[in-house]
Amino acid sequence: MTTELHTDSVQATSDQPQTLYVQVALPIPLHTLFDYRIPEKYKHLTEDTNTLMGVRVEVPFGNRKMTGFVMGVSAEPSYAGGKIRALSNFIDEEAFVPEEVLKLARWCSQYYFFPIGDSIATMIPSVIRQGKSLDRYEHQRWSLTTLGEVTPLEELKGISGIQKTALELLHEHQSMSLTLLQSFKVRSSTLEALAKKKLVEKIEITTQEQTPDIIRSLPPQLTLEQQQVIKDISDTQGRHLLFGVTGSGKTEVYMDLIHKVLEQGKQALVLVPEIGLTPQTMARFHKRFNCHISVLHSQQSETERAQEWLAAAAGHADLVIGTRSAVFTPMPRLGIIIIDEEHDQSYKQQDGMRYSARDIAILRAQWQKCSIVMGSATPSLETLYNVQHKGFLLHTMKQRASGVTMPDLKLVDLRRENCQQGIAHTVLEAMKKTLKQGQQVLVFLNRRGFAPAVICNDCGWTADCPECDAKLTLHRGSHKLKCHHCEYTTGVPFQCPMCQSVHLNPHGKGTERVEETLQNHFKEPVIRVDRDTMTTQTRFNACLDRINTGEPMILLGTQMLSKGHDFLGVHLVVVLDIDNGLFSSDFRAEEKTSQLLAQVGGRAGRGQKRGQVLVQTYQPDHPLFTHWVEHDYHATSRYLLKQRQETGLPPYSYHILLRAEAPNSQNTRDFLLDSRDAFVNALDQHPELSLEDVLILGPVNAAMERKAGVHRYHLLLQGLDRLKLHKLVASVFHILINLPTAKKVRWALEIDPQDF
Repeated sequence: MTTELHTDSVQATSDQPQTLYVQVALPIPLHTLFDYRIPEKYKHLTEDTNTLMGVRVEVPFGNRKMTGFVMGVSAEPSYAGGKIRALSNFIDEEAFVPEEVLKLARWCSQYYFFPIGDSIATMIPSVIRQGKSLDRYEHQRWSLTTLGEVTPLEELKGISGIQKTALELLHEHQSMSLTLLQSFKVRSSTLEALAKKKLVEKIEITTQEQTPDIIRSLPPQLTLEQQQVIKDISDTQGRHLLFGVTGSGKTEVYMDLIHKVLEQGKQALVLVPEIGLTPQTMARFHKRFNCHISVLHSQQSETERAQEWLAAAAGHADLVIGTRSAVFTPMPRLGIIIIDEEHDQSYKQQDGMRYSARDIAILRAQWQKCSIVMGSATPSLETLYNVQHKGFLLHTMKQRASGVTMPDLKLVDLRRENCQQGIAHTVLEAMKKTLKQGQQVLVFLNRRGFAPAVICNDCGWTADCPECDAKLTLHRGSHKLKCHHCEYTTGVPFQCPMCQSVHLNPHGKGTERVEETLQNHFKEPVIRVDRDTMTTQTRFNACLDRINTGEPMILLGTQMLSKGHDFLGVHLVVVLDIDNGLFSSDFRAEEKTSQLLAQVGGRAGRGQKRGQVLVQTYQPDHPLFTHWVEHDYHATSRYLLKQRQETGLPPYSYHILLRAEAPNSQNTRDFLLDSRDAFVNALDQHPELSLEDVLILGPVNAAMERKAGVHRYHLLLQGLDRLKLHKLVASVFHILINLPTAKKVRWALEIDPQDF
């Protein structure tokens, strides 16, 4: 699949036609650009057509007006015949979306088989792609007025606690963006109230200013391992993997590398998993650096996101920290990219343009000639494969920066244990001992709710979701049955709908049920942290504040607790029901399980005393567990890579998945069967390709065939050569678009799928 892009410069001289045409990308699901004639009244903008690339324009499309982006200018329309409509308006008179974004959009469109207009829309904030006036979204910061600077805080009357916090922050940091202030719980209404008191004011950032003193606070004393890794990465521009155990001080390495880049007048981009972008993380960076830090994440309003995006694009933001989509942020002075927890699944977009932020970051580093550092205690097998075969540079840190020994890891064999409500007696005793010593316990169970199933003891009826092939989860607190896949919710029946029996019992356990069990065993507080209890960021922050007091308590939660937090009071970590990850149809399940074990276990002993981790299992002899108790993720990765090599699975091959869904399951199968025939025919027409190079597997139903009322099926293409596999799909792509059966389904191609 190729998208025609007209980017040749066309100078409007007397020897050339006066009429020029722009090729416009529109945010619609069509794989093409659209020609529009430039009206005579905009002739003055065509003196140098290069300046028009990336300009926003308003154009007629059907019977409506749309905002698009200029991708090319030409003296002739792309398509002969037919009347070319004139564009309605130039929203900007000079390029607004930088060339680096346009270049990346072109690449993503072709690589991910995604419409060019929708590719651009994925990369930029909505208020920008909607064509709204830029004047409203120029980057602004908050600063103290002269009165605010000279008036001692203790002399101010009628100042609330949060207003005082805001003033203290601005005294310390001179000026701060609203987004950054909000990470310290300061709201815009608080700042407006202070502005009325003439204590603070908004200031416009209109010129690039280099902060003379980048460092705000001195770093801690680095270990010899950290110093060596920093030297090795600084000495060689390239693609680096930082393989460091939990607590080894990877963040300090990142900060030192960022400091070196900022000293050179360049920008730094830090990507973190969605779950890892916490106020604790932000405060740590802002405490270190006296520079403009922009934050980008999904919880921001679109206006806030646009302001930070503009600051980075203009070069005002020295350091950008964000989640997956921040990888598209334009940064003209980019000097380094850092991906924390590079193995994390949240770096892969699961709908729309199904991109990998890690892969795009690697590409950007290559294009902008800067280093990229990917850090993890449990690197993905793909990245470890790239170390072995593709020249990625490996740096290891095997010791905790605090000097404390790694946690004591133990398996609790459930075949030989007495359990109370699913928790072994040995585990309960260890928890009791830990709490008695004034320390904290973290209990991890990656399943929320009270019980994952409700079953009638008399006839065997189960509470199923009417929209999905899934059981409804009992949430006793709200007395509801909920589907965790489509959010269907209903009340809990008082009797069985099939036999009218009242013997309906919950089976299995979730965090809500374990919370009840622990409250019955211990007098210390049990704090449950999952999506059901932490419904707002304010509530979550208050919970973290209480945990960080260090008082003896039990923390119970899902992955919300397992990443991005340093709980210095946690001595013991308990892992429940981990065996589920060993028996999945997902070939990546064992890799994900081993990563989860290492990450959760790494929460133990982050303070000055060695911690302990207890894992309940019925499979204590499984290789993943035997490697885990030895703190040997190297051995785990070797074991898993050997499995992948023997079975010919990624990273030793490459996948492209054709997904199809429709309310009628036969329609999805018919489309995928037609698609399979198209791929087989293409193989016959390309002698350089063969079934030895490419396997076509399916159609088969998805692991959960019916979800949210639609039936889902897959066709999988597997090849040993990425370029050949991509070439095959590109040769068939427009055939797929025009298949009659394609009109009855929703379908998408996914490169390097992570979930099936």
